[in-house]
Amino acid sequence: MKREKVIYRIENSRKSGPYRFKYVSQWRRRNHNGPDHPNLYEDFSSSVAKEFFKGHWRCGFNSKKQLLNWFNKRELNTLIELGFKVVKIMPKALIKGKKQVIFKGRTKTQEVSLRDLW
Repeated sequence: MKREKVIYRIENSRKSGPYRFKYVSQWRRRNHNGPDHPNLYEDFSSSVAKEFFKGHWRCGFNSKKQLLNWFNKRELNTLIELGFKVVKIMPKALIKGKKQVIFKGRTKTQEVSLRDLW
């Protein structure tokens, strides 16, 4: 039997991620952008990035380690205070990049406590 892939994501109760303009200035540190945090065109082929912007795709992480390489402890704590949570998702469709994944749909979502991340 094939085991479903589990990925990690940070989202709020409306399933929005923290990069929405409304939230970014409240949590992101100055040096957050750069090679450790590539945009979609830097981490995926241009055709994959274009597919993402057509809609219904979301960003996430292939592992806890990838998530923790992207967000530091202070950023995660601030995001939690802003109403975000870390979740494990079993996506219906998944494309892996070097530092992140994009996915579409989900068959299961489970909240992860910060204690379980460290």
